[in-house]
Amino acid sequence: MKAWQWIAIVLLTAATVVGQFIEHHYWWEAIPGFFAAFAFAGCMLFMFGGKFLGKILISKAPDYYEKLHQSKEDKENAH
Repeated sequence: MKAWQWIAIVLLTAATVVGQFIEHHYWWEAIPGFFAAFAFAGCMLFMFGGKFLGKILISKAPDYYEKLHQSKEDKENAH
């Protein structure tokens, strides 16, 4: 990154940190780091929720394909 981009990032970060302490519209804005913790909790919810749903909706049993192959062979042998 170029030097002016680093300077812009530092200035925006400093303005954001200072802006958190100037004016509060809601009670949660007065808690330092609330939005960082909220974002972290949301990220964890998405990650673990996605993992949970993946296990339920997407995952197959370890012997799923063996059973599938066996049932096809049974159908072929029945005729």
